[in-house]
Amino acid sequence: IQELRRQIRVLNNQIAGLNRTIEEQQETIDAEEELHQERERRVYVK
Repeated sequence: IQELRRQIRVLNNQIAGLNRTIEEQQETIDAEEELHQERERRVYVK
């Protein structure tokens, strides 16, 4: 049981790390989407 608890802790840490990575990637995607929309708006203005 001790070993299982240790493994669960390790997995939880890995999951937390993955969640952070996903959040960072989502922020990057959102920023790129914003830039893309801004470019499209400029094209319409011309």
